Amino acid sequence: MIMLNLVMPRSRLGVLVFMAVVTTMLTGCQSPAERTLNDIQFEARSGHDSTGELTWIADHPVRWRMELRNGEDTVMIGPPCGAIQAQADVTSTEIRVDMNRAAIAAIACEEPVASMDRWVHTFIGEPITYTWDEDVLTMTNNNGSLTFRRAETT
Repeated sequence: MIMLNLVMPRSRLGVLVFMAVVTTMLTGCQSPAERTLNDIQFEARSGHDSTGELTWIADHPVRWRMELRNGEDTVMIGPPCGAIQAQADVTSTEIRVDMNRAAIAAIACEEPVASMDRWVHTFIGEPITYTWDEDVLTMTNNNGSLTFRRAETT
């Protein structure tokens, strides 16, 4: 337990600075992913690429989860076939999955599932811009987009 002897500032600016300091002390210096995306299981509900809607998402959803492991943001991705775990660099707007340090569970899949899996690998191989409004997680890059919601837990 940390005991602090704090004196409340008298000006509005002082109050704002005081609140920022207290918030930082209570939350620590966490990455944006740790504050928002970590420990939430997401499931893709829709997706698009240059050819249009990814209709296969309905039957073969992509799963996404992030955790903080050994001080690094780690992402676990469940494409239609197999699994991927990798470190990621995360900012408040971008995720870069480090495919050079990825563990990939390779499973031989027949078409068309193999093509779906390749699409996911290609998608996460490029920097991803994301938005998260506590309800919908949207990821976009030059390869397309995926829209996620929290996965139902049983």
